[in-house]
Amino acid sequence: MAPAFVRRRFGGWMVVALVLIVSHHASAIVATWTETVSDGPLVATLTTTYFDQSDAFMHADDLQLVVQPAGGGPSAVWRGPAFAPWGPEDAIVARSGAIRLVDVTGDDEAEVLVDMYTGGAHCCAVSYLAWRARSPARYLFRGIRWGNVAPSLTDLDADGAREFVGVDDRFAYAFGPYAVAEFPARVWSLRRSGLTVTTARYHAFAVAAMRRSWAAILAHRRHGDPTTGAVAAYLANAANVGGVAVPGGWSRAGRLLGPRGAPTLRMVQRRLHSWGYRTGSPD
Repeated sequence: MAPAFVRRRFGGWMVVALVLIVSHHASAIVATWTETVSDGPLVATLTTTYFDQSDAFMHADDLQLVVQPAGGGPSAVWRGPAFAPWGPEDAIVARSGAIRLVDVTGDDEAEVLVDMYTGGAHCCAVSYLAWRARSPARYLFRGIRWGNVAPSLTDLDADGAREFVGVDDRFAYAFGPYAVAEFPARVWSLRRSGLTVTTARYHAFAVAAMRRSWAAILAHRRHGDPTTGAVAAYLANAANVGGVAVPGGWSRAGRLLGPRGAPTLRMVQRRLHSWGYRTGSPD
């Protein structure tokens, strides 16, 4: 029987309805969804439960990943909270292809990737990576919240290792509405020690991104849109290029905005510096 305060506040019919709803969901959680992929002796299995077969949403804190290493030994297992480092949330998981084995590091040994989406108009693409460290020999696991744009896996320098090529999602709402936001390019590299940001290592890629972001500034101006977000992305890309591009970028932006744009440039400089970009001075 429901507690007295529930009976007093909602009445008998509401209690019956609540019981029926709870009973329905309790009886519906009966299915287990599993996907297993393998690459030779390396086997990875992703498992969760769902309410019904048409339900695309999984609870991130209900997922389990089991990796059987290629070299033998005990399996590596991650459950529940490992998949929800930002707090419990639903995740859209594809019925096939949610889990991949990809040689990201270029050493002829595959890593494990689990891709999902949290839903919503603008967010968020999320990936979970499991890879084998050499010293000590064990599997490491990390979740990455990419944000609005999921990266691609691309070998930028033809060395056999693939990079995660995406954008810096912190720019989504930092300098104005999302509709006029521009994003600087961002590259992550996975090595045995972990995942690190390596954008500045790929000079030609960074230069191309800087040129695209300058074109975006001009396009926003032609349409009469605010340009602060595009200017910020351009200056961040210039910082990734480094060298003469840094002072040259600030000088170019200053000429474009004119004397009235000086406060805007100072605000952008402070924000980029707080995010780790080597910006120099806008003055």
